Amino acid sequence: MDEWPVRRGVVALIITRIVARVEIPTLEKVASINNFAGAEKTTEYGDRVRTIYDPIH
Repeated sequence: MDEWPVRRGVVALIITRIVARVEIPTLEKVASINNFAGAEKTTEYGDRVRTIYDPIH
């Protein structure tokens, strides 16, 4: 059995919960929190994700 659909569903659930929890959920904040569950501030990782997925910003 391919585990990818299960993993993708779990990741989607985690991201959805992060977005619901953060007051103003920006791409950087969500990526930072996803990368480090205790992070409340944007990290360099979150900034890199923003650059990759939203280069116009």
